[in-house]
Parts: sequence; structure tokens; C-alpha cells
Amino acid sequence: MSSCLIAKGVASLSEQELLALVIGSPHAKQLAADLLQRAGSLVALERLGLQQLRRFYGMGVARSLRVKAALELGRRLLAGDERQPICFHSSDAVVDHLRPQLAWQQREHFVVLLLDSRHRLLRQERLTMGTTNCLHVHPRDVFHLAAQEMATAVIVVHNHPGGDPQPSSEDVALTARLLEAGQLLGIVLLDHIIVADAGCFYSFRDSGTLTVLEAPATL
Repeated sequence: MSSCLIAKGVASLSEQELLALVIGSPHAKQLAADLLQRAGSLVALERLGLQQLRRFYGMGVARSLRVKAALELGRRLLAGDERQPICFHSSDAVVDHLRPQLAWQQREHFVVLLLDSRHRLLRQERLTMGTTNCLHVHPRDVFHLAAQEMATAVIVVHNHPGGDPQPSSEDVALTARLLEAGQLLGIVLLDHIIVADAGCFYSFRDSGTLTVLEAPATL
């Protein structure tokens, strides 16, 4: 494989071949094939914890750590360089930022992005973690964080582990309460975004569902 790799680069390799390089044992190719077959996909493999991964025959602690480290590097690369100021001027930018953290979670997570007047990220906070299809959020918790950070705007994001980004009736009701609370406090709710694991998402603002009555702010 080494001569082919030098000539064509790692982009030419299959998922199995890339995983075999990471595992790096004499039987790495077969181990990689077994892992992908039993897990079902790279996404499913990423979801496995270290203890689950090491139970696969032939893996052990060291090889499992190498696989988890490689997957974590990929996740951080997708997340971008956090040392640079992060600005959000579209729902796509928000999803690009958070999808690596949310898209493949097996439980619902609710994240609050606290922004300044130029939509630069001041702070990101995971407010709560729910079950596979339910979470409980109160507007006071969201805007308490915003007041602490002196944020002028917030974007809230949560994931749907089931794969369907369409909002539930509870999601719509929560968005209405957040919008009302933000208007009372003078903190703009810019958007509520739902992320699914198939590369799709739902934006309340993009869909026209979200209406800011005072001084509408455009992402």
C-alpha cells in the first residue's frame, strides 16, 4: 500500500484502508473490515466509547485509543480553529460550527450561542442534555447566561437524534417563549436551529417561522 499511498495520497484510500493505517497492526486490514462491518459505518464507529471499542477482538487499549484519537482529530478539524473570532451571519455557519459536536449524538443536547452586536461568539454553553427524543429547557436559563455575558443576541441549537430536523410542537412552543422573553429583556433571539445526523437542519428564521417584532436582526 505504501507505494500507492505515496503516488496517490491518502484521499485515494477507502475507509477500510484509512482505518487500517490508524490501527497499524499486522492484521490491521482485516480488523478494519471487521470494525466497519460490525459498527455499520464510520458515524456509528465514532459513537462507540473507548470501552466498547476495545472489546472488539484484536483491538485492545492501544489500538482503540489510536482509532478514537483519529476520529477526534477529524471532529476538531470540522469544528474549525477556535482561536479565531467566530462570527455567525447565516444558519449554515452555525450548523458548520456545531454539527461535529451535535449531529451524531444519541441524546438531545441544547446549546446556547451568546453573541455580541456584530454576531461574534462570546460564549458557547451546553445548557442541558435530554433523552433520545426529549429535553427540558426554560427561557430564564438561556437569558441568565446571556445577561452574565452581556450578550446582545442569542442563537439556540439542539439536535434530533432520530434524523428528522422538523420541529416538534414542543420545539415551536419553546421558540415562542424564548422569543417573548428575549423581547422583554432586549436580547434578540436570532434563530433556533435543529440539527439532524444526515447533513440536514431546520432553521426557524430561514423558514420564516421566527419573527422578531422589534428591530429585526438579519443573520
